[in-house]
Amino acid sequence: MGSESRQLANQERTIPLRYRVFVASIQQPGDTPKDPAAAAEAVRVQRLRDDARRPMSINLAEGIALSHKLMQFVGTARPQ
Repeated sequence: MGSESRQLANQERTIPLRYRVFVASIQQPGDTPKDPAAAAEAVRVQRLRDDARRPMSINLAEGIALSHKLMQFVGTARPQ
């Protein structure tokens, strides 16, 4: 990133640029992504939006169930 300087209009001083801003293009509905990473990001965002529409209790229950499956998978869960 580095510290760059740019000349100010009508002034002799320069100020260091501390941030660079990158703006991702917003994909319009119906547009096909141009690369696999963009397609994966579009799917991820859509899934997050779908999850946000569901009640919190359902998302929490699924998260807990997934956590129990993961503990069983790694062998840390105690048999009941």
